[in-house]
Amino acid sequence: MGELLRAEAAKLAKEKARLEREALSNRAKYLDGISGREPKLWAEMGSLIDTKLPKNYDQAVKLLVDLRDLDARTKGGDFQERLIALRSLHARKPSFIDRVAKARL
Repeated sequence: MGELLRAEAAKLAKEKARLEREALSNRAKYLDGISGREPKLWAEMGSLIDTKLPKNYDQAVKLLVDLRDLDARTKGGDFQERLIALRSLHARKPSFIDRVAKARL
């Protein structure tokens, strides 16, 4: 019985690792697809925040995560400075700031 459990655990671990690799690959492909569009993404994100709608805040935070990840790929962008400025600019929007904090940005 113990061997069956170990075999099942090994099978599950292998499947989990495969799914993680697949997710990383999909993320890389997605980032490749939006690479070079950073100015447009920043503008879109700003427009979403300006609507003051919670669902748009969620979408804006997703774009911020994308922009952070793109910046990490290029090593040396200005994401952190822009994020600090963005947080300052929208400090009176606690719902947005909370979403940014929850995304660990």
